[in-house]
Amino acid sequence: MRIDIRKGYIDQRKAAYGTTEEQLDFMYHNGFEAWLERQRAIKDDIPKE
Repeated sequence: MRIDIRKGYIDQRKAAYGTTEEQLDFMYHNGFEAWLERQRAIKDDIPKE
């Protein structure tokens, strides 16, 4: 994932996380632990400013 410095990290993380429905679907198909790993990866890729 590429970080766009014109956008704040909050907007970028929101886009990367997806909607609540998408996140729930991901958890249903892949499990809670996989979802946590995905969230951590997003936070690592898009750190706070």
